[in-house]
Amino acid sequence: MLERKGRILFYYHHFGGLGHGTRIAAICKALKEINQCEIVVINSGKKQPELGIQEYAPVINLPFFEAGHGLFAGLKADEGVDVRFKKRSNILNKVRQQFKPDVAVFEHFPFGRNSLAQEISSFIGLLRADGCRIYSSVRDIIDQPIDVEELSEHLKLFNGILVHSDKQMGFVTSFKQPEELKEKIFFTGRVAYRKKMDLVNKTEIRKPFDLAGRKWIVISVGGGIDGEKIVGRLIGIKKSLDKRISNSFLIAAGPNISPVKYNELKKKAEGQKGIVITRFDADYVQYVHAADLSISMGGYNSINNALLTGTSTIIFPRLSDGEQKKRAEYFSKYVELMDEAIPDEELVEKILFCIGKPRFVYPVEMRGAEVTARLLDAACDINSMKIRLDTECNLTCEMCSWKKQTIALPKDSLKKLILRARIIGVRVIAVTGGEPTMLPGIKDNLKFIKDNGLRVSLSTNGYLEPARLKELIPYIDVVDISMDSADEALHDRIRGKVGAFNVTMGSIRLLAEANLRPHINVTIRPDNFRGLHRMVPLFAGYSDSMSFTLVDTNMIKKRTERYIFSEEQLVSFYFDEIILILKGCIKNKIRIRITPFFDDLAGKSF
Repeated sequence: MLERKGRILFYYHHFGGLGHGTRIAAICKALKEINQCEIVVINSGKKQPELGIQEYAPVINLPFFEAGHGLFAGLKADEGVDVRFKKRSNILNKVRQQFKPDVAVFEHFPFGRNSLAQEISSFIGLLRADGCRIYSSVRDIIDQPIDVEELSEHLKLFNGILVHSDKQMGFVTSFKQPEELKEKIFFTGRVAYRKKMDLVNKTEIRKPFDLAGRKWIVISVGGGIDGEKIVGRLIGIKKSLDKRISNSFLIAAGPNISPVKYNELKKKAEGQKGIVITRFDADYVQYVHAADLSISMGGYNSINNALLTGTSTIIFPRLSDGEQKKRAEYFSKYVELMDEAIPDEELVEKILFCIGKPRFVYPVEMRGAEVTARLLDAACDINSMKIRLDTECNLTCEMCSWKKQTIALPKDSLKKLILRARIIGVRVIAVTGGEPTMLPGIKDNLKFIKDNGLRVSLSTNGYLEPARLKELIPYIDVVDISMDSADEALHDRIRGKVGAFNVTMGSIRLLAEANLRPHINVTIRPDNFRGLHRMVPLFAGYSDSMSFTLVDTNMIKKRTERYIFSEEQLVSFYFDEIILILKGCIKNKIRIRITPFFDDLAGKSF
């Protein structure tokens, strides 16, 4: 049977920038490099075919009508906003029903896109009802007014918040972050479309531009909805710069620049040597890599281009955007922050200074796309996580591989593990030991797991006081109990404790009375295999499932000869004892697993 591929859905919306779409493209590219998962991307805003997302996933463009930054405009007389949103909603539901995603990622929401909050929240609600895990994908800085109460309400919809920032930088916000946000943050690192190894030889990139003996200055205005003013200034000082140094400009005007503004720039550049103006190149980072100087605004991608390539970079942050200035200030060790008010003469001097600076090395590897992809890939099919709290135990089973080890999970580690488990979509925490019920803080540990919305599976030998077990029952969803014989003396000998059989049977009865019918784990050994079928009716009234596992001699360092089956014993077990076990399980409607033999009947009834 072919294994089902994981299915990942992306939803993003933009008003003219390239940051959101570029991050989606980079993550989709990384997903395809690590796994053959299925991906669908929903673009809720203007079409962006130039980003090349469609190379990695089908892109579904929702109906979008824009005037300025409004979502819908130019509406027909008979088609209002409600009708438009209904059309979008129908498309979203169709995608959900046909694609059936395991994971859905929403770019920027709930830190913006409030005009779409109802659409997105409703869509997320339907996805969650289908068992889909939900993530927010967000850049390093959010500098805008946020209603924290509304944000906290939206956060309940998300398994995790993937912040595409280095942990050292953190998540820089203009609002005080609520605790429920801090607990859901996972720092992926910075997401760049290219890896350092992907950068092309500089000589090859420069060759088509006839740059012999010239310094090459590449200039970008991001998406192109603004920034033409600074480009106009740079064109205006080109002649002054030519007198000081031989240079050429490459200007990427951005895909969203208006035809009027684009033509104005072209006209201004006419008659000047060494200026090439182009609308957009999806692989602009290659030009930055080959340049002697890069000049751009302070968007996420622009800073990443500088950090990835180490090219000397001047940043003119957007005046209306405090985020760009904060980002440039944070990375001021690597980039030169510039004010648009700088006089032309000083600007020429600053360009000459920066063009002579050596390349730098950003010390943090930019693996954000790969880290994000691996997390999403894991979230597609991960359901449980086993946590070994301690190796200490109150029994001395001979075949135990842990009894001579003293390993304990540090006290402050459990909370971090649970929060990480919740972020990647784990639904069940399997708590094991040693004997976990011995630990003084076990009740609080189990309660913490439950309080974080996760189910608890407890593995225990059942050797504990009834009062202690009753304390723990409210925080347990599933229990595995180890028993090795229907014969009291034999079980006690195997477990190394007189009275172990009766105490454990008492625990099994108590759990069954609390509607926690435990799963029974049985270790098959040469000294107990002949009577194992008698265990089935013993537990018929208390358990619905049993596992029989051949003792693993590889895990036992001494006296392994006692646990090695002869050929005659194995034939007797597999052809006599197993038949009796199966008959008993069929009669008592107990699900069964025998290892090694078959491992696929856990969900089947007889």
